[in-house]
Amino acid sequence: MILKQGSQGQAVIDLQKNLNRIMKGITPLNPDGDFGEKTYAMVIKFQTARFLEDIDGIVGTDTANEIADCISEEWILGQVFEFNGKWIYGGFHPSFGWMPDNAGKCSSFGGPDDLGDRMYGQAYIDEAKSPSALAAKHPKLLAMGILRSDIVNIDKYPIVRDCPPSTKMVSAGASWCLDPMSFYCAIRTPKGSPALKARNENSPRIYVFNPRSNIGVITLRTDYGPHPRTGRNIDLSPGAEKKLCATTDTFTRFCWAADQEELG
Repeated sequence: MILKQGSQGQAVIDLQKNLNRIMKGITPLNPDGDFGEKTYAMVIKFQTARFLEDIDGIVGTDTANEIADCISEEWILGQVFEFNGKWIYGGFHPSFGWMPDNAGKCSSFGGPDDLGDRMYGQAYIDEAKSPSALAAKHPKLLAMGILRSDIVNIDKYPIVRDCPPSTKMVSAGASWCLDPMSFYCAIRTPKGSPALKARNENSPRIYVFNPRSNIGVITLRTDYGPHPRTGRNIDLSPGAEKKLCATTDTFTRFCWAADQEELG
């Protein structure tokens, strides 16, 4: 049975009651048996939270089975769950709220060859007076592999041609300080999001999934991006892109990962 806007009856009442049990913290539905706009919106939130492929507000076989699994496992909104061998929060994180976006084309950035961003700081990595100062301030980022292992030796990194003199001492958090074969990403975190306060080694972990290869990877958010004008929704490290068997403009899905999941 497929339930959607306009559906009525006992099956809709059961759906509304089950969603109320699962989606704790959200204004509960009135179990009146009428699949209206509020029930539709709740189904959308459920599908987003559980990282389902189809987020359409329709309760077909996949969504119905997911709801049944949640009831059986006593899962409620804000708890982690396993997806493709990784532990994730899905579309809703108890500290950061709803994922601002969850799918779209990808591209890659970062590493010693990414010279174009040397004039700009990383949005979610503290700036420092030198690369070695950054490494000393955040040894966990170095241990996690996010920062290049040779970062302490690149304080006199060559200046990009045609850069004005004021950029000779660039932000130590620029993209060229990142290890391109580690696992990081950039997403467009909106202003006012609680996630903006989580930076450096405490930055949110983002699960990225390539539906075509059926491979997922845990990444650390290190920056804001990509710019909307690119038509892309997430930037990845070359290492993450390689593991996903993805290239520029590959369609990916992404969501909040569990806080303690290992990168990769």
